[in-house]
Amino acid sequence: MALTKVGKEGITGISNSSDATAITINSSENVGIGTSTITNTSNYRNIHIEGTNGTIMRFMANGTQVGQIQADTNEFQLNAITSDPMVFKTNNTERMRLLSSGGLTFNGDMAAANALNDYEEGTWTPTFFGSSTAGTYTYTTTGNSPYANYTKIGRTVTLQVMLNNITESSAGSGDVFVGGLPFDKVAGSAPFGCVHLNNWNTTGTITGVTVHPTTFANSGDKLQFTLDFDNTASNSLSLSHLKSGSSDVGFSLTYLTA
Repeated sequence: MALTKVGKEGITGISNSSDATAITINSSENVGIGTSTITNTSNYRNIHIEGTNGTIMRFMANGTQVGQIQADTNEFQLNAITSDPMVFKTNNTERMRLLSSGGLTFNGDMAAANALNDYEEGTWTPTFFGSSTAGTYTYTTTGNSPYANYTKIGRTVTLQVMLNNITESSAGSGDVFVGGLPFDKVAGSAPFGCVHLNNWNTTGTITGVTVHPTTFANSGDKLQFTLDFDNTASNSLSLSHLKSGSSDVGFSLTYLTA
């Protein structure tokens, strides 16, 4: 059976005496729109829609477009045209919601503050310098690819870093600082991370090493290191502890960004 679009007579509607095929329904009860050659999948009912550049299905409410499905050679779109969210359900229960302002919530939660609004992975380039005098330092990354990476989920950033054979080109002074974080730490947070040190000229029995921001009250993109000792006050890792050409430092840190 073929339903054909109106041609020469100027009659509105659908006529089977017109000049071109508009809709085809074959004997398997599959439908073709824009084509009479329907791609069939066995034991399924098929709707085959074809256009020169692609296909658009528009969804209307009282004359206003509220949604759209579009497919072409570049992408497949599900588009909530208005400011309403896009909701996904299973077992007639909401499981996931795309907010109109961006962000993903789960299980009926509608709060923008709770929405997952970003996921990102990448690498960054750490800078190694002194707190009093920056100096110039280089490092190698042999065996570590990437040597400095991050994962950002929402506001939470996790870093993993390994700097090998840190070498002094021009002398710096003060505490060891690492800068160039991919995202600034938010003001008021106090994250601490774990550290691996190798071939540093430290004295005393170190019971722990932590990495943390240089400032807790304010935002920033610099980190420093604290050495903990048995029955002795903690102090900062200093450039005076560096063995140029052989010292290594690696660390992992999770912190919040704005």
